[in-house]
Amino acid sequence: MFQLLFILALCIDAFAASFSYGINKTKIPLLSAVTISFVCTFVLALSLGFGTLARQIVPARLAGTISFIILFGIGIVKSFESLLKKYILSNQKSVGQIKMKFSDINFVLTVYADSIRADADNSKVLSPKEAVYLALALSFDSLAAGLGFGLTEINYMQLILLSLFSNLAAVSLGHVLGKYVLSISDKDFSWLGGIMLIILAVSKLF
Repeated sequence: MFQLLFILALCIDAFAASFSYGINKTKIPLLSAVTISFVCTFVLALSLGFGTLARQIVPARLAGTISFIILFGIGIVKSFESLLKKYILSNQKSVGQIKMKFSDINFVLTVYADSIRADADNSKVLSPKEAVYLALALSFDSLAAGLGFGLTEINYMQLILLSLFSNLAAVSLGHVLGKYVLSISDKDFSWLGGIMLIILAVSKLF
């Protein structure tokens, strides 16, 4: 149950981003959706792997405390993530000035703050290359959260498979719903993922 809650918390951003693309009438081809799922899962797999390795060294009691601190901290940050995104956007150049390069962290940060900007050429189609940038932006939380969760007892392969299917489902469902919903009062669901991670963090204390 906790593993499913963890994956769902990390997939909420993918759902919200795809929802925005649906509303914006920007297509997400199957290959791009699969790319997002694989990149997000790859980042999570690396993070979980480091956490699992660290658990072999760190005493069990201390590992539980560290896991709580990381997950709780990420949960708090995500709960107020909309403010961070607004701050990043206010310090970015206009969309027309963005140069898409794999070495350009500025572009990834821009996509993190406003996922719709991954469609850099405004073609209304998210290419696989653009999907990589979007996936990297969506994976920021996974880097820390995966490390924290990996410090506890986990079923590694089950988490990876859950992540693959859940991310693909989140992207597909979010995009379909977005195409049929003209507006929504609050498209930023980051706070919900934050609450889930806080619940997981507290559970690690018992």
